[in-house]
Amino acid sequence: MTLDPATLFLVLIGFCLVSGVGLGMRLHNRPGDRHLAYWSVAFLLGALGLIGLAFRNYLPPRVSIDGANAVALIAFGVAWNGIRVFTGRRPNWLVVATAPAIWLLACQVPVIYASQPFRTAVASTLITILTLMLAQMLWSRGKENLPARLPLAALCTLHAGATMVRAIVALVVGLDGNVDLDPLFVSLGLLEPIFVLFGVVIFGLVLTQQRRELVLSRKAALDGLTGLLNRGAFIEEAAGRLAEARADGRSAALLVFDIDYFKEVNDSFGHAAGDRALAAFAAAARQVVRASDPVGRLGGEEFATLLVGADREVGAAIAERIRAEFARRASLLESGRLRVTASAGVAATDSGHVPLETLMLRADEALYAAKRAGRDLVSHAAE
Repeated sequence: MTLDPATLFLVLIGFCLVSGVGLGMRLHNRPGDRHLAYWSVAFLLGALGLIGLAFRNYLPPRVSIDGANAVALIAFGVAWNGIRVFTGRRPNWLVVATAPAIWLLACQVPVIYASQPFRTAVASTLITILTLMLAQMLWSRGKENLPARLPLAALCTLHAGATMVRAIVALVVGLDGNVDLDPLFVSLGLLEPIFVLFGVVIFGLVLTQQRRELVLSRKAALDGLTGLLNRGAFIEEAAGRLAEARADGRSAALLVFDIDYFKEVNDSFGHAAGDRALAAFAAAARQVVRASDPVGRLGGEEFATLLVGADREVGAAIAERIRAEFARRASLLESGRLRVTASAGVAATDSGHVPLETLMLRADEALYAAKRAGRDLVSHAAE
């Protein structure tokens, strides 16, 4: 079977152009997916670099060798920045500039510039490093449940391995005194990225869609006013945490809160003031509890949080801190005219064996006891 390098170059160029334009069009429909802009530019730059390499017999060497490879290396750096943006980090343009700068410096060394194997070894080594950086960025920032990260990182690692092999073979050939590489070797070196880039585009789009679905599911689980978990999401999360506590034999405390005289707040100051009071309680709770502790708005002016690893006394102390912090924040609302407080009920289990439904009933009973005792109090249920 004959693999014509010129034909493979055209296929690879065409694929990069189509992918770059397609990603750009998708960005037009999804302007929030800013990483697609970087990936689109990366593919278009890759196509430009490949065009320069493909027409090296018709272009000056400084354009078809120096410039074309530099542009291709910039494309990898831009793609890496796209992953950074996807993972919520700012782009790092120093990395984009470093690889092509090293390449252009290597081109000033006569023994390297005069030998195609040596040039291939240098360029392939730089691409290997950049591709491994791509894989590392995908994997190290994989905290979100996005299954497409694994195959995408694997494809980057595969390409890094292939380019490293190409670098080693080219270096060996160059050391043997040859100035040109075998056409079959060049063809295989072009065939591999065609397959890899096809997979990268597919899994890159899948990764983008998975992120979008995750964001939408998170939004569906949140209360629009406070940003806390809604009732269904909180119960699901708390039940899961309680099951983990039961498996580990750890204690857990459920804290249930209710804003006192909330109807009077709405009647006297308006619903906008009531909304600000709800948001103030959410901020107070989030400030006091750990970031890993689920906090939810159960409905109306009722809130709850589950503290794994806390017993009744610790739970009561945390509830008291939330109550006090909310009172402080609420006193700042409506130019200090609003005096609103919260009552709390606490129920705990030593080893997580009490079902969540039972804990909620006990915490509610303790809450009503705090209400009866005069409000703006923390009461805990008997274990």
